Amino acid sequence: MALKYNHVTRTVDTPGGQIVLRGLNIQDIAGIVGRHSTDLNALFATIQSGAAGVSVENFDAVAAFLLQTVPGAAADIIAYAAFDPAKDDPAALVEDALTAFKIEAPVQLMLLEKIGELTFAMVGVKKALEIVVRMMQGTTSLVAEVQGQPR
Repeated sequence: MALKYNHVTRTVDTPGGQIVLRGLNIQDIAGIVGRHSTDLNALFATIQSGAAGVSVENFDAVAAFLLQTVPGAAADIIAYAAFDPAKDDPAALVEDALTAFKIEAPVQLMLLEKIGELTFAMVGVKKALEIVVRMMQGTTSLVAEVQGQPR
């Protein structure tokens, strides 16, 4: 029997029209981390140190800080959450990211909050962000290891 799973989605009304979002899966997160690992590592180090006054237990605050400090990653998060994984079309995903980058900041923030709800509902924000941080640390270590190898 084939595995059947229906992604939980939420349709969000925005001034620019309706956007259907789903929670991010591990491939989405890996893609975002891969593209923005340096900036995201710096972002999460700042959050973990408490220097930003943002707690990992408050996803809305993390989303606002992300939007302010790493807008490209925020746009990618929106694009991945709005993208139908069944399409498997990287060019369409890039186009969606460019569109998401141009959305007004308050709408982007609202979308990030909805994505956070869809993605982290079962494990909680703090636990999920810890997982993302561990993924980023692994990516950074791997990049450093590859760059350190002689050619």
